[in-house]
Amino acid sequence: MIIKSIEAENFGKLEKLNMEFKPGINVITGDNESGKSSVTRFIRYMLYGFTSRAGDISKNDKKKYSPWSSLDIKGEMKIETEKGSFTLRREQLSKTAPFCILDESGSPVYPGLPAGDAFLGVDAETYDKTAMISAGDVFFSEPETLSGAIKNMVFSADSEIDSDSVLKKLENAKKEILGKTQKSGILYELRNEKTRLEQRKKESLEKRNELAEIKTHLDRTKKRIEENLGILDGLKKERNNLRAKYAYEKRERIEKARKSAEMAKKAYEDKNLQMSVDGFVPDRKYLSDMNDAILSLMASQDELNSARHERSHAESRTALLYGNTKQMKFNSLLEEAGKEPEELMEDVEALKNEEKSKKKTGVILACLVITLPISFIFFSKAKKARKKLDELAEKFECKNFEEFEELLSSSREAFDNVKEAKEELEEAQKTLDEKTEERKAAADKLCGMLDKTGCKTSVSDTSLIAEKAKEHIRKLSDDITELDELKKNELSESAQLEGLLESEPDMEKLEILANAYDETIPLRGQQQVEKEFDFYTRATDTLNIQKQEYEKKAAVISENTEESDELEAKFQMLKAEIEKLSKKHAALETASDAIKEAYDEMRSNVSPILTENASKLFEALTDGKYESLYVDNELKLGFLEKGSAEYRNIEYLSSGALDAAYLCLRIALSEYLYTEKPVLIFDDAFSKLDDGRLKKALEIMKVLAKDYQIIILSCLDREKNALGKAANCINM
Repeated sequence: MIIKSIEAENFGKLEKLNMEFKPGINVITGDNESGKSSVTRFIRYMLYGFTSRAGDISKNDKKKYSPWSSLDIKGEMKIETEKGSFTLRREQLSKTAPFCILDESGSPVYPGLPAGDAFLGVDAETYDKTAMISAGDVFFSEPETLSGAIKNMVFSADSEIDSDSVLKKLENAKKEILGKTQKSGILYELRNEKTRLEQRKKESLEKRNELAEIKTHLDRTKKRIEENLGILDGLKKERNNLRAKYAYEKRERIEKARKSAEMAKKAYEDKNLQMSVDGFVPDRKYLSDMNDAILSLMASQDELNSARHERSHAESRTALLYGNTKQMKFNSLLEEAGKEPEELMEDVEALKNEEKSKKKTGVILACLVITLPISFIFFSKAKKARKKLDELAEKFECKNFEEFEELLSSSREAFDNVKEAKEELEEAQKTLDEKTEERKAAADKLCGMLDKTGCKTSVSDTSLIAEKAKEHIRKLSDDITELDELKKNELSESAQLEGLLESEPDMEKLEILANAYDETIPLRGQQQVEKEFDFYTRATDTLNIQKQEYEKKAAVISENTEESDELEAKFQMLKAEIEKLSKKHAALETASDAIKEAYDEMRSNVSPILTENASKLFEALTDGKYESLYVDNELKLGFLEKGSAEYRNIEYLSSGALDAAYLCLRIALSEYLYTEKPVLIFDDAFSKLDDGRLKKALEIMKVLAKDYQIIILSCLDREKNALGKAANCINM
């Protein structure tokens, strides 16, 4: 078979990878982790799919090579076989055609059969152990190792599986199952164990019957406990509901007290606000001060009335002293002029004398003709004096000077009495004015106090101030009494609320308990509920003690009694195991005999074929130095050197010749196992070779390339450089 090309659309780290191959040697080089091993696993995947389902990802190709960029594993590979050209396609997640083989016309062929089975005639495991050659598969430092590997390959297509070891293991397995005397081994012990189990089953049945009786009593006790617990649960609900009712009622009392306290406080504040005038609220002391102000006003009014009476009396006396109205008027004007009667009379006499003197002088001067002009001056001065006298009379509202002199003369006679009466009148008037001011001040004070409490009163309405004030005081007294009562009520309600709150420090707990109160649960007396609760509690405790005793007895029996089901299961398992081991022992005997017979037949048939095919390859690989590579019936190896007639043991070969011999035998075995020559894949198989051995190994590859397509994968350029144009070189 020849691989012409691969197209890995999605496979592990490979994505849209296209690679062309040629017949002969193909060398793929690339750095570590570049995807070289993925190429070999892709070729295997196209031939066989994923055959490993191991949990370890390193051994599970499906997990290991799931695409990095997609969940869909897809690819295609074109091959050339003895049967023609074909295209292999795989799509792991496809539901319709996950794998198909197409002929040159594009028609599906070999349905349901992996390509490796269809074209190579071997399964995936054989392919992995033969055509897929990795590092370490071609190196043998000891001839015995090489002989053993070939022997194992012939027997099982796996160089690591030792046929002699298999036969030995079979014999050991037979001895392990049943000794030679049939009185030892696993099967003998199992048969004895079966007998012991039958006795234990009988003892277990007896104890089970006893345990069943105890469990009957235990079940009855548990049932009574459950019934009691149900009753206790109901009683607990009643008890809790009684506590919840108490909490509910207490909460209601607290809420009622809180509302009452709030209402009392509001009533007090409302009344206080109602009585407040610009922020001032009168109290008892203020009312006392208002009463004092009323008394002061009434006292000042009495004193004022007395002063008025005294003044009226003084006026009456003055009026009697004056005699008549004209005289009273004159005396009043005299008083206004600030003149004493004597003083005024002196002025009048002076003017009269002046008039008389001037007039007399004028008459005298008039008699003298010479002094006549001067006389007019004196007459004029006399006239002026008279005029002044007339003016005095007019000033005092007298008809003429004569009336003036008459009134002045009368005034002088009673002036002292009038003066005394006048002084008495003035004193009475002064007292009246003082009392008037005192009464006004008392009225102003009282009006101010009334205004401060919201009672507007005019001072002019003095006659009604006292009565109005008394009426207002009575009203204020009632308001203050009411306010005091409201304050007292507020303090009382607050004290009651505080008392309730102090008696219940955890209101949150009270609230939760109160909310749990269920009105639908019938309420009975606390004493009756507690009595019943105590009774059922003690009864349940007694039943629990009985239950514990039954449980202890049951536990002791259960502890010392094996489960009948388990015993029966063990018995059946033993029975099945005995039957299985008996069959296995018989099968091992049959297999051992068959393997020996088949192995002998295989060695006699395979040895000539391996000798013929391997010798041709070995002669070609060694440039004719060795004519034959011999494999006897025991699959021991020997070689025949050119020009010699005697076969020699393979241990005389060099290490390079040993590698070539193993490779020749492995390829010869491949020709024996495969229906057509497979593609030989060497994945880093030469990485441990030094340059000398690598050169010899590559010479072998050149010879093999005449009959096989070879793919070499390497992380170094040594193979590519050494082969040169002899290989199709591909870089990853």
